[in-house]
Amino acid sequence: MFDINIYLKLLETFGFGVAQTGLVVFLLWKIATNHLKHIGDDIKEVSKDIKDLAIEVKSMKTNCTAHAEKIAKLEGKLE
Repeated sequence: MFDINIYLKLLETFGFGVAQTGLVVFLLWKIATNHLKHIGDDIKEVSKDIKDLAIEVKSMKTNCTAHAEKIAKLEGKLE
């Protein structure tokens, strides 16, 4: 289907520099897209952790409010 002579003729005509540049661009593109995928995965993971932390902090605030009310009642009884 593809004839190697066509590629050799193109390489002969345009030179090795073009082929090398094409290879470098292709490899940089592959590295960049893979790197961006990992960054996206990390952002999703951190976002999940932040949501879990926000729920935990909200729970702690609720508990602290309840304890503060109990402490205020006890202080009132002691005075």
